[in-house]
Amino acid sequence: MELTLPAHQTQIDYNIRVEDDFMPKEWCEEVFSIMTHVPDQIARFPWYFSEVLYSFKESNQLGPSTLKNVHFSHNFYSYGESVSDNGHLIQPLVDKIKPDVLYRAKANLTVYDQQSYKHGYHTDEELPGHTSIFYLNTCDGSTSFKVGEETLEVDAIQGRLVTFDNRIMHSGSTTSDTNSRVVMVLNYYKHEYALQLGPEPIRITIPE
Repeated sequence: MELTLPAHQTQIDYNIRVEDDFMPKEWCEEVFSIMTHVPDQIARFPWYFSEVLYSFKESNQLGPSTLKNVHFSHNFYSYGESVSDNGHLIQPLVDKIKPDVLYRAKANLTVYDQQSYKHGYHTDEELPGHTSIFYLNTCDGSTSFKVGEETLEVDAIQGRLVTFDNRIMHSGSTTSDTNSRVVMVLNYYKHEYALQLGPEPIRITIPE
């Protein structure tokens, strides 16, 4: 199945939506445990070491230390196809958000630092759409947003979902009060963005 999305720009929606207890506590703890550790067992969930902000992307505003521009990530869904054998872990969250077109879905893990450190401001996409960040555990690793001249902070609370226009500049951070910060990140589109095609539409193939 091929879906066509508009390339034309619309006004950025600066309304940042925060929903607490979006997923049950039991589900959060189970998924967090699988992704980080299972008591008395060897950890088996695959994490991949990568840059937080890609240094080649000019719009990224890297933090003061490039040595700290690293984290672990796991892609579940990318550019129209499943890329993980662990997609069942994120599927309940996807089902509840109900995106019309899921562009990307991944999990990010950052580890303890002596001081909570902001990685740097960036945008996820240049096209209209939404980003949702879901916090699997509570820690002091907040997410910051640039809204005009203001900086808004959303605390990392287990079960919290924050949703925003994916063109808003934002930054994640490390945690200084627990050993890891684990979030799930979804980039997606709603059908209202596909009702009128722009001059250069992009096409994403969705597996049936």
